[in-house]
Amino acid sequence: MNSLNNAQQNLQRAFKVHEASQNIEGLCDVRMHLAAVMQRAGDHEAAAKLLTEMGASAMEHGLRKQLGRALHLLGELHLRRERPELGTQHLHEAFLCFMGFRFETV
Repeated sequence: MNSLNNAQQNLQRAFKVHEASQNIEGLCDVRMHLAAVMQRAGDHEAAAKLLTEMGASAMEHGLRKQLGRALHLLGELHLRRERPELGTQHLHEAFLCFMGFRFETV
């Protein structure tokens, strides 16, 4: 658990750095890694919230790759939590996003 705490603290510091420099891609990456840490710690709700925030930010700023990652990871999270309909829906949306379908930049 100590290594998870260290990872979380380091990622929170990285979040502040990216936030100060308004690096949206960096913020998406940090949210993705924080979600992985939260998932490993058993806090699936926090992980889902971080991935949802990542996806919303990516969509707002036209970052297709990051949006696809967020949708893919949300899909996997829901499948692990025995929510197959929601998981499959997110994975389908991730596929469409990665292929460039149904993605519009703002």
